[in-house]
Amino acid sequence: MDRVKYTRTHEWIEIEILQGTNPSERKQIGTVGITERVQEECGQIAYVELPDVGDEYEQEEPLCSLELANSDVHTVNAPVTGEVLEVNQALKESPDLINQAPEGDGWLFKISIDIPRELSLLMHPDEYERFDEDDYEDDDEEGEYEFDEY
Repeated sequence: MDRVKYTRTHEWIEIEILQGTNPSERKQIGTVGITERVQEECGQIAYVELPDVGDEYEQEEPLCSLELANSDVHTVNAPVTGEVLEVNQALKESPDLINQAPEGDGWLFKISIDIPRELSLLMHPDEYERFDEDDYEDDDEEGEYEFDEY
C-alpha cells in the first residue's frame, strides 16, 4: 500500500498504521496537508483556521481554511471520514510553513481513518501526477487556472 495518497481537490494524506497490543487494536491515522501545486496557486498564506481536536468529519467535508495574503480563502476538505487527532500548532505562529514545505513541516492535521475502504477512492502518487498534469493542461487551454471545486 502506498503511504501517501491524493484527492482530486489537491490534498495529500500520509497513512500510518498504529499497532495495539493485539491485532484488533490496529488502526490507521493520516497526516494531511495541501499539495505543492495548491501552495503555488494560493501564494502567500497569511492565516490558518485549523479544526478542533476531537471534531469528526466525513470524507470530502470542508474542515479547515487557509486565508491568503490577497484575502482570498482556500478551503481544505477531509480526505477520509474520521476524527481530528492533532493539529499542527506551529502553523498558528508560522503559517508560512505551508509555503515553505506544504508536503512536509507544513502539514495541517492528523485524522483517524475510520472507513479504510475510502482510501481506495484516493489517488496513488503516479495517478495524482497524471491527474495534476491533465488538470493543469485543461485549465491552461482555457487561458486561466482555477481549481475545480473547494
